[in-house]
Amino acid sequence: MATQEEANYTKLVLLLTKPCRNLMAKVLQKSVHENYDQSVDTFVNINRSRIEKTPHGKLNYDRYFPRQGVTNVNEWDISMLHFVITFCPVPSISTDLRNIKNLRNALAHPGKVLISSRDYRPYHKEIQNFIKGGLKYLCDPISTKKISEDVSRINEMIISKDTVDLLRDAFALYMGHFEEKIQGKNL
Repeated sequence: MATQEEANYTKLVLLLTKPCRNLMAKVLQKSVHENYDQSVDTFVNINRSRIEKTPHGKLNYDRYFPRQGVTNVNEWDISMLHFVITFCPVPSISTDLRNIKNLRNALAHPGKVLISSRDYRPYHKEIQNFIKGGLKYLCDPISTKKISEDVSRINEMIISKDTVDLLRDAFALYMGHFEEKIQGKNL
């Protein structure tokens, strides 16, 4: 059994990874479609020069502009989604979007995978605010049902020590790959 601090951390990461990331992808798709009457792929390609000029764009170039031709927002992480959303802002939830990106960054570079109960509450509230505002923006009952079910399932999970260890190892692997890119090996 994981400690409460490990379970808190794991639940926050799972909430960000599944329901928040999925919701952010849907918000991006709706925003691009409503504001520009385009697909995300077309929108990203039109903004290619803006994306390419940034360190973030260079770091994630292959995922924004895959060789097979069509980008897939379902493969993007929260940082990538947030970056493109800033090109077509969603004013009603822009603060919540930024808070989710910042929370993801704080949890992705933790050192230790522990979150006290005191720290868990405000982080969890940020996630709830984003989900509430994002679902209101989407106004889609199917997305609301699916995301609400995911949130409930994660909130009710009993986290094992093996789950915590697996998450820690996955982050170490991901961060190692990320560090290689930063050092210029894949730029």
